[in-house]
Amino acid sequence: MKKLVLIGVLVIVAVGAFVMFRGSAPEYTSNTTPAPTESPAVSPGSASDTIKPSASPSSKVVTVTYSDNGYTPSSVTIPVGGTVTWKNESSQLMWTASNPHPVHNGYPEPGGCISSTFDACMGYGPGTSWSFTFDKIGTWGYHNHLRARNQGVVIVQ
Repeated sequence: MKKLVLIGVLVIVAVGAFVMFRGSAPEYTSNTTPAPTESPAVSPGSASDTIKPSASPSSKVVTVTYSDNGYTPSSVTIPVGGTVTWKNESSQLMWTASNPHPVHNGYPEPGGCISSTFDACMGYGPGTSWSFTFDKIGTWGYHNHLRARNQGVVIVQ
C-alpha cells in the first residue's frame, strides 16, 4: 500500500514539474486590455489611475523583453485595444501578472487563474512569449510573479 501511495505522489510531482518547466509554452492572447502605468513603482490601475488620452500611442502591438535583469522597456504606452507581448529572453521562467503581488487583482477584470484576466497563469520558459490585449484605459502595473521585484507598467490611452 505504501508503495502505491509513493508511486502516485511521484507521478503527480513529475507531471507538475513537466507542466511548470516545459520550454515550449504556447503563446496566450487574452481579449482583455489592462492599462499601462508610467513606472514600475506605480500601483495597479484604479479609478484614480485612469488617464485621459493626451497623445495617440503609435503602435497597437508592443513587445517587452524580459531578461535576467527584468523587463525592458519598463514602461510602454498603447491605445485601447492594443496588445503587449512579453518575450522571455532570460535564463528562467517568466510569469507576467497584474500588480499587486501576489494577488494580481489590479486590473479590473476578474477571471484568470488568481484574481484578474491580466495574468499569464503560469511560468513561460526562455524563448517563449505571452500576450495580453488591453481594453481598459488606465495605468496598470505588472510584475514577474516568480521574481516580484521585476516590474513594469502599461499605459493604455
